[in-house]
Amino acid sequence: MADIRPQYNEEAVGANHPTKADVINRAFNVGHDEDGTHGNT
Repeated sequence: MADIRPQYNEEAVGANHPTKADVINRAFNVGHDEDGTHGNT
């Protein structure tokens, strides 16, 4: 699996930003479905 942790050169952006990817919650989003279950692990 690729390293999904935020990197030093990325801007700290959270959920629902209109034009930028969610960096802060990326690791959580990869491991969880939208309802919070652990379906993607």
